[in-house]
Amino acid sequence: MNVPGYIITLSSGITIYVTGDTSTTNQMPELASKNIDYAFFCCDGIYNMGLDEAISVAKMVNAKHSIPYHMTGSTTNDFDRNKANNFDVPGKLILETGEKIVLEKDNNEMINQSEEEIVLNRYKQMQQAMCDKDEDVLNEVIKDGTTFTHMSGKTQTKEEYIYDIVTKRLDYKSYTIDNPEVTIEENKAILKAKVKLTANAYGAYGTYPFNVTAYFEKIDGNWYYRNSF
Repeated sequence: MNVPGYIITLSSGITIYVTGDTSTTNQMPELASKNIDYAFFCCDGIYNMGLDEAISVAKMVNAKHSIPYHMTGSTTNDFDRNKANNFDVPGKLILETGEKIVLEKDNNEMINQSEEEIVLNRYKQMQQAMCDKDEDVLNEVIKDGTTFTHMSGKTQTKEEYIYDIVTKRLDYKSYTIDNPEVTIEENKAILKAKVKLTANAYGAYGTYPFNVTAYFEKIDGNWYYRNSF
Protein backbone atom coordinates (compact mmCIF):
# COMPACT_ATOMS: atom_id res chain seq x y z
CA MET A 1 0.00 0.00 0.00
CA ASN A 2 1.39 3.41 -0.94
CA VAL A 3 -0.48 6.59 0.00
CA PRO A 4 0.97 10.09 0.52
CA GLY A 5 -0.25 10.86 4.06
CA TYR A 6 -1.35 14.24 5.33
CA ILE A 7 0.32 17.52 6.33
CA ILE A 8 -1.73 19.74 8.62
CA THR A 9 -0.77 23.34 9.45
CA LEU A 10 -2.52 24.82 12.48
CA SER A 11 -3.29 28.51 12.91
CA SER A 12 -0.47 28.65 15.49
CA GLY A 13 2.00 27.68 12.75
CA ILE A 14 2.50 24.16 14.13
CA THR A 15 2.91 21.61 11.33
CA ILE A 16 1.79 17.99 11.74
CA TYR A 17 2.52 15.07 9.42
CA VAL A 18 0.55 11.80 9.59
CA THR A 19 1.80 9.01 7.35
CA GLY A 20 -1.52 7.21 7.09
CA ASP A 21 -1.47 3.45 6.46
CA THR A 22 1.49 3.43 4.11
CA SER A 23 5.00 2.35 3.21
CA THR A 24 7.79 4.63 1.94
CA THR A 25 6.66 7.09 -0.74
CA ASN A 26 8.60 9.22 -3.22
CA GLN A 27 7.46 12.41 -1.48
CA MET A 28 8.92 11.58 1.92
CA PRO A 29 12.50 12.82 1.26
CA GLU A 30 11.02 16.26 0.44
CA LEU A 31 9.35 16.59 3.84
CA ALA A 32 12.52 17.46 5.76
CA SER A 33 12.45 20.92 4.16
CA LYS A 34 9.00 21.60 5.67
CA ASN A 35 10.35 21.74 9.25
CA ILE A 36 7.56 19.55 10.62
CA ASP A 37 6.87 19.87 14.34
CA TYR A 38 5.04 16.60 15.04
CA ALA A 39 5.09 13.50 12.80
CA PHE A 40 3.17 10.26 13.28
CA PHE A 41 4.57 7.04 11.79
CA CYS A 42 2.60 3.80 11.42
CA CYS A 43 4.74 0.73 12.15
CA ASP A 44 2.70 -2.47 12.45
CA GLY A 45 4.18 -3.97 9.28
CA ILE A 46 0.84 -5.27 7.95
CA TYR A 47 0.42 -3.77 4.46
CA ASN A 48 2.43 -0.77 5.68
CA MET A 49 5.78 0.10 7.27
CA GLY A 50 7.29 -2.19 9.85
CA LEU A 51 9.35 -0.80 12.70
CA ASP A 52 12.68 -0.66 10.82
CA GLU A 53 11.15 1.08 7.81
CA ALA A 54 9.27 3.53 10.07
CA ILE A 55 12.57 4.40 11.79
CA SER A 56 14.22 4.99 8.42
CA VAL A 57 11.36 7.23 7.25
CA ALA A 58 11.27 9.16 10.53
CA LYS A 59 14.97 9.97 10.17
CA MET A 60 14.29 11.02 6.57
CA VAL A 61 11.44 13.38 7.55
CA ASN A 62 13.43 14.70 10.54
CA ALA A 63 10.49 16.18 12.46
CA LYS A 64 11.09 17.86 15.80
CA HIS A 65 8.92 15.21 17.47
CA SER A 66 8.41 11.73 15.97
CA ILE A 67 5.58 9.58 17.31
CA PRO A 68 5.05 5.87 16.55
CA TYR A 69 1.44 4.71 16.18
CA HIS A 70 -0.62 1.92 14.56
CA MET A 71 1.82 -0.58 16.07
CA THR A 72 -0.32 -3.75 15.97
CA GLY A 73 -2.92 -5.32 13.73
CA SER A 74 -5.47 -5.19 16.53
CA THR A 75 -8.42 -2.79 16.44
CA THR A 76 -8.83 -2.96 20.23
CA ASN A 77 -5.28 -2.20 21.40
CA ASP A 78 -2.95 -0.54 18.94
CA PHE A 79 -0.17 0.28 21.40
CA ASP A 80 2.89 -1.97 21.71
CA ARG A 81 5.31 -0.77 24.40
CA ASN A 82 8.17 -2.90 23.02
CA LYS A 83 7.84 -1.37 19.55
CA ALA A 84 7.49 2.10 21.02
CA ASN A 85 10.69 1.67 23.05
CA ASN A 86 12.55 0.42 19.97
CA PHE A 87 11.38 3.30 17.77
CA ASP A 88 14.88 4.76 17.98
CA VAL A 89 14.84 8.19 16.31
CA PRO A 90 15.81 11.72 17.40
CA GLY A 91 12.94 13.58 19.06
CA LYS A 92 11.00 10.39 19.83
CA LEU A 93 7.74 11.00 21.67
CA ILE A 94 5.72 8.03 22.97
CA LEU A 95 1.96 8.33 23.46
CA GLU A 96 0.08 5.49 25.09
CA THR A 97 -3.55 4.73 24.26
CA GLY A 98 -5.77 7.51 25.59
CA GLU A 99 -2.87 9.81 26.48
CA LYS A 100 -3.11 13.46 25.42
CA ILE A 101 -0.48 16.11 24.76
CA VAL A 102 -0.55 19.83 24.04
CA LEU A 103 0.96 20.68 20.66
CA GLU A 104 3.20 23.69 20.97
CA LYS A 105 6.14 25.43 19.37
CA ASP A 106 9.46 25.54 21.12
CA ASN A 107 9.62 28.90 22.90
CA ASN A 108 13.08 29.70 21.55
CA GLU A 109 11.94 28.92 18.03
CA MET A 110 8.96 31.27 18.37
CA ILE A 111 11.13 34.03 19.78
CA ASN A 112 13.72 33.67 17.03
CA GLN A 113 11.22 33.48 14.19
CA SER A 114 11.64 36.47 11.92
CA GLU A 115 8.72 38.56 10.70
CA GLU A 116 9.48 37.35 7.16
CA GLU A 117 9.14 33.73 8.31
CA ILE A 118 5.84 34.55 10.01
CA VAL A 119 4.47 36.02 6.75
CA LEU A 120 5.65 32.97 4.77
CA ASN A 121 4.06 30.60 7.30
CA ARG A 122 0.84 32.61 7.08
CA TYR A 123 0.80 32.10 3.31
CA LYS A 124 1.49 28.37 3.76
CA GLN A 125 -1.35 28.20 6.25
CA MET A 126 -3.68 29.73 3.67
CA GLN A 127 -2.54 27.33 0.93
CA GLN A 128 -2.99 24.31 3.20
CA ALA A 129 -6.46 25.53 4.20
CA MET A 130 -7.36 25.69 0.50
CA CYS A 131 -6.36 22.02 0.15
CA ASP A 132 -8.15 21.07 3.37
CA LYS A 133 -11.32 23.03 2.44
CA ASP A 134 -11.03 24.69 5.85
CA GLU A 135 -13.55 27.51 5.71
CA ASP A 136 -12.75 28.82 9.19
CA VAL A 137 -9.03 29.25 8.51
CA LEU A 138 -9.63 30.83 5.11
CA ASN A 139 -12.07 33.32 6.61
CA GLU A 140 -9.56 34.14 9.33
CA VAL A 141 -6.47 34.55 7.12
CA ILE A 142 -8.06 36.43 4.20
CA LYS A 143 -8.95 40.05 4.88
CA ASP A 144 -12.57 41.02 4.27
CA GLY A 145 -13.05 42.80 0.95
CA THR A 146 -10.30 40.82 -0.81
CA THR A 147 -11.11 39.68 -4.35
CA PHE A 148 -9.58 36.89 -6.46
CA THR A 149 -8.98 36.95 -10.20
CA HIS A 150 -8.54 33.61 -11.99
CA MET A 151 -6.51 32.82 -15.11
CA SER A 152 -9.74 33.06 -17.12
CA GLY A 153 -10.13 36.67 -15.98
CA LYS A 154 -13.09 35.82 -13.74
CA THR A 155 -13.09 37.84 -10.49
CA GLN A 156 -14.68 36.60 -7.26
CA THR A 157 -15.33 38.07 -3.86
CA LYS A 158 -13.73 36.44 -0.82
CA GLU A 159 -17.06 34.79 0.01
CA GLU A 160 -17.56 33.42 -3.52
CA TYR A 161 -13.99 32.11 -3.65
CA ILE A 162 -14.23 30.29 -0.32
CA TYR A 163 -17.63 28.85 -1.26
CA ASP A 164 -16.19 27.33 -4.44
CA ILE A 165 -13.31 25.82 -2.46
CA VAL A 166 -15.54 24.33 0.25
CA THR A 167 -17.96 22.89 -2.33
CA LYS A 168 -14.98 21.53 -4.37
CA ARG A 169 -15.79 23.46 -7.53
CA LEU A 170 -12.22 24.61 -6.95
CA ASP A 171 -10.80 21.37 -5.60
CA TYR A 172 -7.23 22.12 -4.52
CA LYS A 173 -5.20 18.95 -3.89
CA SER A 174 -1.66 20.04 -3.00
CA TYR A 175 0.84 22.86 -3.33
CA THR A 176 4.58 23.51 -3.40
CA ILE A 177 6.38 26.80 -2.79
CA ASP A 178 9.87 27.48 -4.18
CA ASN A 179 12.25 30.43 -3.83
CA PRO A 180 10.07 32.54 -1.52
CA GLU A 181 11.17 36.13 -0.86
CA VAL A 182 9.42 38.38 1.63
CA THR A 183 9.88 42.13 1.91
CA ILE A 184 8.31 44.10 4.76
CA GLU A 185 7.71 47.81 5.18
CA GLU A 186 5.97 48.78 8.41
CA ASN A 187 2.61 46.95 8.41
CA LYS A 188 2.79 45.82 4.77
CA ALA A 189 4.45 42.69 3.38
CA ILE A 190 4.95 41.34 -0.13
CA LEU A 191 5.72 37.67 -0.78
CA LYS A 192 7.12 36.58 -4.14
CA ALA A 193 7.52 32.89 -4.94
CA LYS A 194 7.11 30.15 -7.53
CA VAL A 195 4.03 28.15 -6.58
CA LYS A 196 2.61 24.96 -8.10
CA LEU A 197 -1.01 24.11 -7.33
CA THR A 198 -2.46 20.72 -8.19
CA ALA A 199 -6.20 21.12 -8.51
CA ASN A 200 -9.40 20.26 -10.28
CA ALA A 201 -10.40 23.78 -11.22
CA TYR A 202 -13.98 23.81 -12.48
CA GLY A 203 -13.52 20.42 -14.15
CA ALA A 204 -9.99 20.99 -15.48
CA TYR A 205 -7.52 18.83 -13.56
CA GLY A 206 -3.82 19.63 -13.62
CA THR A 207 -0.79 21.10 -11.91
CA TYR A 208 -0.64 24.83 -12.45
CA PRO A 209 2.58 26.85 -12.01
CA PHE A 210 2.37 30.49 -10.93
CA ASN A 211 4.79 33.31 -10.31
CA VAL A 212 3.02 34.58 -7.21
CA THR A 213 3.05 38.05 -5.72
CA ALA A 214 1.03 37.91 -2.49
CA TYR A 215 0.22 40.90 -0.30
CA PHE A 216 -0.26 40.94 3.47
CA GLU A 217 -1.28 43.59 5.96
CA LYS A 218 -0.50 43.46 9.67
CA ILE A 219 -3.50 44.29 11.85
CA ASP A 220 -3.45 44.00 15.66
CA GLY A 221 -0.32 41.84 15.53
CA ASN A 222 -1.50 39.36 12.86
CA TRP A 223 -0.83 39.22 9.12
CA TYR A 224 -3.79 39.03 6.72
CA TYR A 225 -3.83 38.22 3.00
CA ARG A 226 -5.28 41.02 0.88
CA ASN A 227 -5.29 42.54 -2.60
CA SER A 228 -2.43 44.71 -3.78
CA PHE A 229 -1.70 47.92 -1.92
